[in-house]
Amino acid sequence: QANHEWLMKQDQLVAPVTLYVSPAQTLEEHVKEPVDAIVTETYLGPGLHGGEHPDFIKKNLKMLGELYRDCFGTLFTLLKPGGTAVVAFPVFQTQIGEQEAMGRTVIEGLGFRVANKIRYERVGQHVARDIMVLTKK
Repeated sequence: QANHEWLMKQDQLVAPVTLYVSPAQTLEEHVKEPVDAIVTETYLGPGLHGGEHPDFIKKNLKMLGELYRDCFGTLFTLLKPGGTAVVAFPVFQTQIGEQEAMGRTVIEGLGFRVANKIRYERVGQHVARDIMVLTKK
């Protein structure tokens, strides 16, 4: 909402925008008709401090994967055919390397095509983001 307010002050919005702050699983309560686009950052899980045990990361990834699969079922039904979703997924920087919370294979199995992927990260950050542009197949 803060970004929306900033854009309005800058006179940068070219079309009316409706925002909903809601868990993805309950969006159907607010959105009654299919939409052209959805933009969201997923829940990133509990905060990390670095040096987390691999079992903690594995458990966190499992929990997030289940959450994302549930959410994407709802998002899929809300998008028009060919609709676009822009989604930021966490990528954990761990002792054993990068661990993605949601891979391309899983996303495509849920009925989306990955049209683009951009990595956002800062030096020393424990959680990077893969910002993916997805289209509904």
